[in-house]
Amino acid sequence: MGIDLRDIRFEKTPEGGINVMVDAPAATPLQIEQLGQRVQEECPVARFRKTQVNSPKQQMKWLRAPDKYDR
Repeated sequence: MGIDLRDIRFEKTPEGGINVMVDAPAATPLQIEQLGQRVQEECPVARFRKTQVNSPKQQMKWLRAPDKYDR
């Protein structure tokens, strides 16, 4: 995929969903989304969680983490 991935942080939302914050400064939103799809296909835990989702609010959302500092 060619993504310079530095960190991944999982944050649970009050609605029961998960925001996956990906620290990859040069990645586009499309690359982050594709990374999330690949992880949900290949990781057994993520694949199981995907089958347990009952509403859109409970989905895993793959987001680019904000830059740690302004450049």
